[in-house]
Amino acid sequence: MVVEVAREVAALRAVPAPFSPPCRLITADALAKELDRKLRRDLPVPPELFLEALWRLGLIDETPAAVYPRLLDFYTSQVLGFYEPAGNELVIVRRGSLAESEGRLVWSHELAHAAQERTSRLPSRLLAMRHDTDEQRAASAVAEGEAMLVMTLLSAPGATRDDLLDLAEAAMAAQAESGLEAPGVPDFFVKDLLFPYTAGFSAVLRAYRSGGWPAVDRMLRRPPASTAALLHPDRPAPGPPIPDSAMPALPAGTDEVITDALGEWTLSTWL
Repeated sequence: MVVEVAREVAALRAVPAPFSPPCRLITADALAKELDRKLRRDLPVPPELFLEALWRLGLIDETPAAVYPRLLDFYTSQVLGFYEPAGNELVIVRRGSLAESEGRLVWSHELAHAAQERTSRLPSRLLAMRHDTDEQRAASAVAEGEAMLVMTLLSAPGATRDDLLDLAEAAMAAQAESGLEAPGVPDFFVKDLLFPYTAGFSAVLRAYRSGGWPAVDRMLRRPPASTAALLHPDRPAPGPPIPDSAMPALPAGTDEVITDALGEWTLSTWL
């Protein structure tokens, strides 16, 4: 099924042949270890310190020691597979047999990320943005939004394009409104998980409807530099960021743990 869907993704997105990323199968029990490894690699500091920064800012109410195990369980419950740019591979989680329709959705989405790596290297570039989580969140929204668009267009070959897109747009708007059920997980992380899919799909769909795949490809090559730019594409571009040299010196006896840009999404969630 993955090989078949890869051909469809390559045809839709004009990916040069050969396009058939390798697949690595893992058990559901191994997934939590994989996600822990990815978080420790992808965050700007170890997860415990990153969570402590969020806690001290008031973005989450509980201490990191209480939150992290539940956060890993939450992410583990949501994942059927993912694309790993470091090895250019699909990592597929064994969760029993997938229905063909569900499998096609999962693999077309993940193969879209593989196609992004091939044509724009956006998945790899996301890793380099880990010291500016607002820029990373905006670029991730473009990556997930484009993968959602590919998945939607390949989900029902016999349906008309406009009908598919209208249904998907309504479904994502409803998802953004209703959220996810995640008992025991701080609301910040639930919203953070949904944002790239809901806001990203809206932004990419707007570009696709106005300029087709060339407009989407431009977004993949040059994603918005902030969540504000993603959410408000018609606003004038902001001025340059404040340089590090203009930041106040750290008080004596303190150490820098993390320096980051919160951005519009985090500030609006915070407030």
